[in-house]
Amino acid sequence: MGPFANCFGRPRISAELPAVDDSSEKEPKLDTEKCRHQAGWEKSDDERPAWDAPSCPFKHGTVTVTPYPGFVHGKNPAVCSSGCKPVVDLLETPKEKLVCEALEFQELYHHEKQSPKDVKARRVLEILASIDKEGTYSHTTDELEHGVRVAWRNAPKCSNRKYWSTLRLLDKRHVSTAEGMNEACLEMMDLAVSSGAAEVYVTVFRPEHPLTKQGGPRVWNLQLMRFAGYRQPDMEVKGDPSELAFTEMLTRHFGWKGEGTNFDILPLVLQPSPDKKPELFEVSPQYVPLVPLTHPNHPWFGGLGLRWYGIPCVSDMQLTLGGLKYTGAPFTGWYADTEIIRNLSDESRYNVLPIIANHLGLAVNDNSSLWKDAALLALNQAILYSWQRAGIAMTDHHTLMEQFWKWHHDEKAARGYTPTNWKWIIPPVAASTSKCYLGLSKATEYTLQPAYIRSPKFKVYAREWFGGRFEYSPGAPLRPAFLNPYVCRFLGRCKARVAAARPRAVVMYASMTGTAREFALRTSSALGSAFDVTTISIEEFSTVDLASANLLLLLISTCGSGSLPTSALKFLDWAAAHGGSPKSPVAGLRFSVFGLGSRAYPRFCAAADTVHAAARAAGGASLTSVGRGDQMGDRDSAFSHWMRRTVESFASAVKPKYERATSCVLAQLEERSPPNPSFTCRYQIVPLAGSQRIAPVADGFLTARVLTCEELLPKSPEGRSSKLIGLDLSGAPEALYEPGDHVSVLPTNNHVDRVALARFAAHFSIPLSQPFDLEPLFVDGPMGGAPPYPLPNTLWNLLTRHVALLAPVRFEALAPLSKYAGQKVQIDILAELGGDEQLFDTWNDSRQTRWLDIFDLFASLSQNLPVEVFLQLAPPIHARHYSVASSALASPGEAHLLCGKTAWSAPGGGRRTGSCSGYLTEGVQPGDDVRMQILKVSSFKLPLNSQHPVIMVAAGTGFAPLRGFLLQRSVLANRARGVGPCALLYGCRSEEEDLSRKECNTAAAAGALSFRSVAFSRDRNHPKEYVQDKLRQCAERLAPLLENPNCHVYVCGSSRMADGVAAAFRFLLGPKRFGAMASSGRYHEEVFSTMEPTGPNGT
Repeated sequence: MGPFANCFGRPRISAELPAVDDSSEKEPKLDTEKCRHQAGWEKSDDERPAWDAPSCPFKHGTVTVTPYPGFVHGKNPAVCSSGCKPVVDLLETPKEKLVCEALEFQELYHHEKQSPKDVKARRVLEILASIDKEGTYSHTTDELEHGVRVAWRNAPKCSNRKYWSTLRLLDKRHVSTAEGMNEACLEMMDLAVSSGAAEVYVTVFRPEHPLTKQGGPRVWNLQLMRFAGYRQPDMEVKGDPSELAFTEMLTRHFGWKGEGTNFDILPLVLQPSPDKKPELFEVSPQYVPLVPLTHPNHPWFGGLGLRWYGIPCVSDMQLTLGGLKYTGAPFTGWYADTEIIRNLSDESRYNVLPIIANHLGLAVNDNSSLWKDAALLALNQAILYSWQRAGIAMTDHHTLMEQFWKWHHDEKAARGYTPTNWKWIIPPVAASTSKCYLGLSKATEYTLQPAYIRSPKFKVYAREWFGGRFEYSPGAPLRPAFLNPYVCRFLGRCKARVAAARPRAVVMYASMTGTAREFALRTSSALGSAFDVTTISIEEFSTVDLASANLLLLLISTCGSGSLPTSALKFLDWAAAHGGSPKSPVAGLRFSVFGLGSRAYPRFCAAADTVHAAARAAGGASLTSVGRGDQMGDRDSAFSHWMRRTVESFASAVKPKYERATSCVLAQLEERSPPNPSFTCRYQIVPLAGSQRIAPVADGFLTARVLTCEELLPKSPEGRSSKLIGLDLSGAPEALYEPGDHVSVLPTNNHVDRVALARFAAHFSIPLSQPFDLEPLFVDGPMGGAPPYPLPNTLWNLLTRHVALLAPVRFEALAPLSKYAGQKVQIDILAELGGDEQLFDTWNDSRQTRWLDIFDLFASLSQNLPVEVFLQLAPPIHARHYSVASSALASPGEAHLLCGKTAWSAPGGGRRTGSCSGYLTEGVQPGDDVRMQILKVSSFKLPLNSQHPVIMVAAGTGFAPLRGFLLQRSVLANRARGVGPCALLYGCRSEEEDLSRKECNTAAAAGALSFRSVAFSRDRNHPKEYVQDKLRQCAERLAPLLENPNCHVYVCGSSRMADGVAAAFRFLLGPKRFGAMASSGRYHEEVFSTMEPTGPNGT
């Protein structure tokens, strides 16, 4: 099963193959059983996995996440009445995916062609034989023609799909040169021009190999007909601004020079395969019918010199069909009038509306004159009139919407579904005059295969071929005078005089460890010079007057696998109570949300998404999508980008009322993060004499003494380890927790080899025990700020306790490092890697270079890299979160951690471990101190009523929070009220690695555990099973618990395991009951990532 396969369901091919005459020598002689196995036919319908039922009503087509991500249509009964939900199969190989998608299309093709069964079966056998032998297969011409037509029929953004069955195929799969590609494109353009755009063509070149991804032809142009854009000395653009980058690429790398007019046709850049040179081809005028614009009632209109090409030839689309991707599939069509209106009227394109309005005698500075509407009407009339005179097909938007309305309903009746993107279907002019405006407002967008998807932008191809940090513009735009930072500082000193013009902003944060609060203060600082800013915790939201605010900014931390900070729950309840009310204090209030989390968890920044949805439900007006800062990534860059987007959107929404304030803030943001900033050392080192005291760490973490450190796994050749670690909290009465909460652990480099650490430290020209301070070279401005480490300090203490030496060296550090290398060869290597991100990614994938390795790879940095520069470039160690594996009732004054070591093979050989899991399993012994924090998690708690039934499911160290639950229930079982029934289903490799046995036996003896079932995946004495298999086997025993409306389910493990368990519960309960359990908060998940750590600090 492939990604999102169950969303529309893999087609159920008949399990019974019709007899095929194998006597002919031309017939492929295959192992039928092998083919059945490849196709997934080895099981009858009764033997199929239960979560594949009930069958989705759509019998063909795969829903994918591209090119329209983020849609889970299983929640929309109008789309899928059976409520199926996407299930990702991470174990599916590319070859298995190819077989499945190839057979899907065959099922569709032969069903719609009404082929005899033996014809379909014979064709399927041919395809399977080809895939088995070559790793790919070829479509017949008829299959390809049907596929390109159905792909058009499936296109959600196209309103002209009524004519999908008339699409004509130009099969050019035999073409292998750029010259041949050019001739094929010109042939299609000639046919389109000859027909006056009355006929629609698609040219299909050969596909890329589905397994190796090699060989796919590329068309670099957005369209085969397009106008160039030229940067002028005053930084204005002549021609089409949207093609400015492409034009400059042609000039720089191909030596092309246009005539410099507003309407120069761009040449074609064609590449027959990724390993062959791209070539440039001029397009002769006879292939590009230019239509000059004239107006039936305004003679002056023709004097404007406006024109456009008569036929659209889209070339940045790829065709996915039956598991094959045709990377070159340009096609022609005919225009709708609004497409050309947008091209000529958008401010980011030709922006001709002010020119037309001036000729119409309208005041462009008076919006009440509706000059834009009048200019648009005149432009629209000119376009329709000019195309009619030129004899080229075009449809007006009113006719188009009438045709689409009828076709949409006919298609729904005939086919049962019609994927539709409302925003693209509805015309930008006179939108509300059509039935489609409201009638299709609930239309649903999804992607069916066959499908046309967007090709990578030409910039991707250019970087691949030309290398380097591919730059397109020879100069940055000049900064307008009102964005000058000196003007902004002047405005800041004049706050009293402009107070009335200052917008009011409220910045609220929901923080677990103080990080969100830190970013909230940074937000306030960025806005403070021009806004009236109030900064509060989100739990104090009722203390501020939101109704008088102009802008609301929310900075939200995510705890664990998606939980909200407890401080945000009150706001959610309030938002739910005010949802839809016009009297809501946030009704119409513009807001934006920035989330803080970690990509180590699959539900990245889920709490921010929840708050964003709540604010919208309460009537707020969202300015941007949710910003996301990754704890293990470039969080500062993401934050700066979100701030700029938010302020720009706010400025656009309130302009011109707060233009000065927003311009001031944007100028400061621009100053703080200039484009492509060069590296500047921010600090100078100041050695300190005597026994200077090392600065204490003020980060909110507590110090807990390690009481016990017990290895739970037997010794193994690969060094696998899972340890139960007991921490002493008796000296920290504020460290209160409940089972289900998290312990945030801040690791050190104690587990790193001491010899390697000493060798690394010796590369700096400063004594290891010499105390020093770092003095900022810049007090104010973007270069100012405190160093990221506690100071004063010693180099040895920083290297062993604070610097993330096991973190990968990031791209941004290579160019600065090149300044300090001592050999020209290494200077050039570092500079080249630091100037080409794609080259760096390739290099880094082959090495996974850590900071600990930097001197081994670039020896000339030794004694040349200053400590102050190193500390500016190298990241600090980040904390990692673990579910608490104990109960304060059972073990007062203690907290237990159950930690498994994450280890993987490095590309260059040897084994590596995650920074925190390695620290806890290799670097911690009884008596050591561990720096930690308790993090409250509200969504993974035992029911308040201990008599409610509980089902717990876990695998491996996912048992950790359930261990705390069992210990808690064992104590409660001896109290007056007692506990209700409880079942545990656990998965591990073998009996020797069963981490749950001891606690489960104790809980069973106390009456806290009703029954337990264990699935072993690698035990010679047991069949290979997983916990989801056990769930189905134990269906009868679980039924009484699940029938109880108060039953709670707790799942803890990898995201892959959690998906399988959810599918099993969905089967046991049925989609409706399972959805009710989840929506009522009785289905709890604690999910962690299973990917090998390649990001900062590992895991």
